[in-house]
Amino acid sequence: MKKIEKNIIVNAPIQQVFEDVSTSTGTKKFFAPHSKIALTINGKFELSFDIQSFESRFKSSSGMKILSFVPNKMLSFEWKNPKDLKSILEEKTWVTIFLDEVTNMQTKIKLIHIGWKEGNDWDEAFNYFVRFWDIVVFRFKYCYDKGPVDWNNPVYPPHLAGIV
Repeated sequence: MKKIEKNIIVNAPIQQVFEDVSTSTGTKKFFAPHSKIALTINGKFELSFDIQSFESRFKSSSGMKILSFVPNKMLSFEWKNPKDLKSILEEKTWVTIFLDEVTNMQTKIKLIHIGWKEGNDWDEAFNYFVRFWDIVVFRFKYCYDKGPVDWNNPVYPPHLAGIV
């Protein structure tokens, strides 16, 4: 099975990390400038990557839902393909974030993205999300080490600086 997997250890207690991945206030620190999240099965998990507003539908995960969650352990949600890949735009994939306490002030995050099909557009989407999740986990660590992302001047991992 084709999958994207990212692992990182952050300097934050597990309860804080879970809150940050599962709330609109938390995701603004590292994931996206705008979001609508309802932490319930089939609740909204919508993020907008447009700095101007949530409503602009440019680069957003509108319509995506929470699939399952275990507080302080796991969050799973649907995910869309990039908007420029119109032939597979409405095809959903799935992301699961697992949390594991390393110490009372450190948490291991494992992000797994699955649901990939065959074809050129699917390969392009997969490659896009390999880079995308590199950025997200980098920003996640950054928000605990240095503070929330400034969405007017967002940070990128060194290996992607100038590419994105």
